[in-house]
Amino acid sequence: MNARLARRFLGVAALLALLVPLTLGVEAWQVERVRAGKDTRAAAVVADAQQTLQARTTAVMADLHAEAERLARDPA
Repeated sequence: MNARLARRFLGVAALLALLVPLTLGVEAWQVERVRAGKDTRAAAVVADAQQTLQARTTAVMADLHAEAERLARDPA
């Protein structure tokens, strides 16, 4: 495996390892507030957080895939 691709993959994995638990923790807190009836706006915020996380994850994975394809064609 190309060293640059491996570094890129590990960087993306580290970024996701930080973003996903943080986002899910915030989401869980907001869901708990909705269930407790403390925050009526939290439902919209939870939906927005889910969409944002999905968009970021999709963008990162697409970028990683494009980089892997580029390196497969031109490993230099």
